[in-house]
Amino acid sequence: MGQARRNKDRGIAAKKLQFFYLMKKVSNRTEEEIQKFIKHRFK
Repeated sequence: MGQARRNKDRGIAAKKLQFFYLMKKVSNRTEEEIQKFIKHRFK
């Protein structure tokens, strides 16, 4: 049971990283701007 949860968390983390990478690629924003954008968007 614990293993499944860990895998799920890893999947979410991987998706987040992928999202960061895409954001960086699409717009040459800084990491900070992306963080602000995410905080603003996912309140």
